[in-house]
Amino acid sequence: MVSARVNDSDARTMKLCPSCGRASDIDQIRCPHCLADMTRAKAMEAGAAELAVEADRKDDEFRARRRRRRTQREIWTRRVLLASIVALIGWWVYSNFIYTPPPVAIASNPGIAVVASPQSWPVEGGTPQGTRVIAAPSFVDGSPAWSVDMGVAVKTALVTDGALLYVTTVDNRIVALDVATGEERWTARLQNAPYAAPAVAGDRLYVALLRGGLAAYSTVDGSEIWEVDSPGGNFQASPSVMDGVVYTFGTQGIWGFDAITGDLLLESPHKNTWAITAPVITGDYFVAASGREVRVINRHSGLQSFFLEFARSTPMSIVVDGTEAFAIYRGTASAFDVTESRPWWEPFRAAWSQAWIIGWAPPTTPPPTIWAAADAPRESLPAVLVDGRLLLAGKAGELMALDRATGNTLWETTTPFVVAPPVMTEDGLLLMHRDHFSLVDPASGDIVREHATPGELLSRFTVTSQGLFVVTETGTVSLRR
Repeated sequence: MVSARVNDSDARTMKLCPSCGRASDIDQIRCPHCLADMTRAKAMEAGAAELAVEADRKDDEFRARRRRRRTQREIWTRRVLLASIVALIGWWVYSNFIYTPPPVAIASNPGIAVVASPQSWPVEGGTPQGTRVIAAPSFVDGSPAWSVDMGVAVKTALVTDGALLYVTTVDNRIVALDVATGEERWTARLQNAPYAAPAVAGDRLYVALLRGGLAAYSTVDGSEIWEVDSPGGNFQASPSVMDGVVYTFGTQGIWGFDAITGDLLLESPHKNTWAITAPVITGDYFVAASGREVRVINRHSGLQSFFLEFARSTPMSIVVDGTEAFAIYRGTASAFDVTESRPWWEPFRAAWSQAWIIGWAPPTTPPPTIWAAADAPRESLPAVLVDGRLLLAGKAGELMALDRATGNTLWETTTPFVVAPPVMTEDGLLLMHRDHFSLVDPASGDIVREHATPGELLSRFTVTSQGLFVVTETGTVSLRR
């Protein structure tokens, strides 16, 4: 409000507000600017009134300019905010419904892959799908064919291509033993021992190093063909090979390297609190488990197509068959379809859940799964998938079978402590205990046969049609036929 100027003939018609110091008419009881009481304010002389009115005019002009600037700022702030929201929504719509990423580069030799057979156990889970099933007898009652003292403890599970058995030791060696005779064919020295078993594909052995590197060795003489550093993080899980690409899972993401050259072909970076569970491959998908979720990565685009959350849990194993995947975490197990996808509103699930908690929205639908069970062993070993059953063995001796279709418990029993992941053989489910083997009927859980190993403390085993490879705690590797 701009006060009216006074003239000399009306010099004593103004008075000054004692609160805000602005001039107003003499008959005002309250200040029109701050509403302060003006009944005791005295009239001003003509000169003082003129100065007060002029000061008020300048102050009003200043306030008006400031209001205009503030209004302009508010207008531009709203415009920028609206543009940001529109851009964010547009980016989300584009990235989820429109954008098609360029395909992952084709490997130099797409024919290189992990190939399982009755004569071989080429990767930690036996097959790229991690089923841990072998078309061979158990050989638990077989006679020793040969025995080799490695001198130190064995670090990881044994793998074999049918001709050579590959043994990693705690003193950073990979030793290739002749399957037929146990004779040492070659030894390769590593900078550090791998955390998990290597993978053999074709004439090459691929080793994921804990420090975050991947190396390829010749299965003929053990010479190093190439070694590459990790694009990020450590490699704690076994690699796998499919279509000429070596896939690795680490603490900073999932990576794919050319099996011939070692060139980086696929990048899917993300943070993992846990990256030691052997990943699996089925069709177009690579499936890996971190400490929070199972991730499904499309191998041709490198994008994550699905995830299944397991909050604050420890992954034990993943096994796939066709499009069905089975994830075992501490005390829980779930089945889901790898071709599924989360709903378009997935980024808003947390906000929606909060709104539901306070009664502002209906409950959200759960993520797509086939089933979920909450009675798996808390310290489970890698699972076995056979026929219509998912067989789970706990380190403390728990043993159970879940129905593949529903997740219902078919049977459960208790055995002595189990020291190595079980394997399904033609004779039954083979379990290794500290001082003996046992064979279990997968249909009932009954123990059908046991075989003691007096004087030997067992640690690992692998079965093929060549025989039963046994590792003791002291580092002795033997073959029973």
